[in-house]
Amino acid sequence: MPAHQQAFDHHVFSQTLARLALTDKVFDSHTVSGLVLAILSAPELIPPSEWFPLVFSVDSDSASDEAPEPHQFQNADDANDFYSQLLLLWNDWAAQLALDEPLPLPGEYELDSQGEPGAALQAFCSGVIMGYGWLEELWADLLDGIRDSTPEVDDLFGSTLAACLLIRDPESTRRAMLEMEGIAEDEQMSLGEARELLPLGLQVLASIGREVAEARNDDADPAQNPLRDVGRNDPCPCGSGKKFKHCCLH
Repeated sequence: MPAHQQAFDHHVFSQTLARLALTDKVFDSHTVSGLVLAILSAPELIPPSEWFPLVFSVDSDSASDEAPEPHQFQNADDANDFYSQLLLLWNDWAAQLALDEPLPLPGEYELDSQGEPGAALQAFCSGVIMGYGWLEELWADLLDGIRDSTPEVDDLFGSTLAACLLIRDPESTRRAMLEMEGIAEDEQMSLGEARELLPLGLQVLASIGREVAEARNDDADPAQNPLRDVGRNDPCPCGSGKKFKHCCLH
């Protein structure tokens, strides 16, 4: 990430939602963070205009491929304030993934002193699950094509999402694994093991997905490539036609 570019801040995002009266209409910052990470990990380039609607939790059609209507905001400045936050988060995760190292998750995404996941970690995992669920067909096609040659990728995919499910809702996930898969609780993944798997599992899946996406788009215009950071002079992904520095960056 360029040194002059502002980093995403969960507190600022929450303040922005409150100021724009969107707190009850948009998922919290940790859920959105997990969602954006999942979208960035996709085995296909996903334009921001396609995933922007997914962050709206109420009074929106999250299944729609269309971006939210402008009338949701009182003016263009409010819209720019909101979407600029999403793009900052996008660029933050893109910069982390470019390092090709296990993801350094925030300290608040650790288990508590009792070995239980806190609300922030559970929300993050919920966002990851939401994103991978939205991309289910893309990942299914990819995994079907490589399952015989690289079964370990399929195993890692299943284990990583199972870890997210366990952290999001330990009780329901353990019950489902027992009743649906016949796995006794003492043989199931522990919460500690699930949390330990997240940084590497999410990074490896992102690396695979992004490599496939880039291979499929070798001839794409770099300024339109959603996998790269959105630069100040690039067209703004919100679709306004303005440069990013004159639109959602500020």
